[in-house]
Amino acid sequence: MKVAKLGKSRIFAILTPLVLAGCGATATTATTTTAPSLSSTTLIPPTVTAAPGTTAAPTTTVVEVTPNVSASVFAKSSTSPNYTINISYPVVSGLVSSVDESNINSQIANAVNSWAESFAQNLSLGSSNVQTSTTSTLNGAFKVILADSKIFSVQFVLQTATASNAAATTTISTLNFNLSTGTLLSLPGLFKSGSDFLSILSRDSRSQLQQQLSAQGVAASSLSQSGTSPLPSNFAAFNITSNSIMIGFSQGQAVPSSIGAVTVNVPLADLAGAIDPNGPLANP
Repeated sequence: MKVAKLGKSRIFAILTPLVLAGCGATATTATTTTAPSLSSTTLIPPTVTAAPGTTAAPTTTVVEVTPNVSASVFAKSSTSPNYTINISYPVVSGLVSSVDESNINSQIANAVNSWAESFAQNLSLGSSNVQTSTTSTLNGAFKVILADSKIFSVQFVLQTATASNAAATTTISTLNFNLSTGTLLSLPGLFKSGSDFLSILSRDSRSQLQQQLSAQGVAASSLSQSGTSPLPSNFAAFNITSNSIMIGFSQGQAVPSSIGAVTVNVPLADLAGAIDPNGPLANP
């Protein structure tokens, strides 16, 4: 029996990775110095060699970008009622999606406008009892808590002083964004439905605040039980860090007003059982 002799052929596989404003009031917004850009990382897939006689599926380059953050200032003043407002706030840029970037910046600007309008309206409501010669003030500054390829978390410290209360009062407000969607993150949305995350936040916050009070020589019993109870409103001022949930308590909420505003950090390890496995905390 004769066996046919097969001719030799060469097979080539070419892989090409894919590369991817009120009466008498004036308001201005000024851009200040740009903060140093945070780093961006591009993950390059390894070269893949196809098996003889096959064609390798193309791979896609995954691009991870951290936002650039600059600062702008919302400034507004009025003579009736008599006040000045200056709030510094962040502006993000450099995101892959210009739509998400615009959406995030709009939400930040809207929040700042809301705080300013609320302050002015409260003054207007009480203007008949306030001396017009006294200037009320609202000043705000921000601090970026986390800015990686997935989450942008920023904390605002707002200080108000009025004719009826010359001593500045400090309030903490926060904003947290999912950078992949441009959406604002809520605290309940980080955890599984029906989980006891509020009880854990309350327990850990009380423990840490009692330690802070003791360190300052203040009786632990002065801790406000109502201001730290497991209610969503008590933990609304939250920030996401790389390994914890930071909770901000405005002046007078959790500890004596004389101490001012305070913060605590609840480790993600303590919240592990309550974290939504499909949420942003599951893949920090």
